[in-house]
Amino acid sequence: MLGLPQHRPDLTDPDAIKDVYREAVKQHTASWLDIEANDFWRQPGTICYTKEEFREQVPHGRQSWKEPLYSLEDTNDNHLPPVSWPTGSDAKNRPLAGIRVLDLTRVIAGPTISKILALLGADVLRVSSQNIPEATVLMFDTQVGKRDVDLNLKSAEDKIKFRELLENADVILDGFRPGALKRLGFGQRMVHEIARRRGRGVVYARENTYGWRGEWRDRCGYQQISDCVRLVSEESERWLMRRNR
Repeated sequence: MLGLPQHRPDLTDPDAIKDVYREAVKQHTASWLDIEANDFWRQPGTICYTKEEFREQVPHGRQSWKEPLYSLEDTNDNHLPPVSWPTGSDAKNRPLAGIRVLDLTRVIAGPTISKILALLGADVLRVSSQNIPEATVLMFDTQVGKRDVDLNLKSAEDKIKFRELLENADVILDGFRPGALKRLGFGQRMVHEIARRRGRGVVYARENTYGWRGEWRDRCGYQQISDCVRLVSEESERWLMRRNR
């Protein structure tokens, strides 16, 4: 992105390495780097703003800061009957035993959610792909208790396999860039239609670094960015105050 060579074996001094990046970054404004990284290279990141700057000067901040950390939406337009709890579950040690979860998340936030579900007894199947890089060092922790299947959702054959998995899923965790799973044929409408046809509901959970309102909602991002841009909301601050009492 900065036009620097991928390899510089001659650079061994840490300060000299930093100087190379300092000089390259100084050739651009923060606004240009923000657009270059996110819109062209599709790399997560943002300018560092104060809380007041984000709320008052940044369009996305003005639109999103009142949003809560999470929201629940009942989409049961077809009035599907309640799903009975799986039989034989150990409510004390494995309260989610028998619940089938399809995990389409990566890195930290989403995999942590599905790891907790697995520790509570859910049958979590993570959908990975050899075509998508992994944050491998994190997987020693975030893959605990899960199984894994290698599927390329851009392949017609693997899309059919994934749809078969959806037929029996109780929960789907979507950590893809907003709209990406829909373009692959597995958006909320498709998943809910599968649930309607089988006569049993499904929980469709989506995570998004920047929230679902504002001009940054379609950007990709990581947990660390979300900690900065989501915890400044009015509702989030009230939640944190209640928790810290």
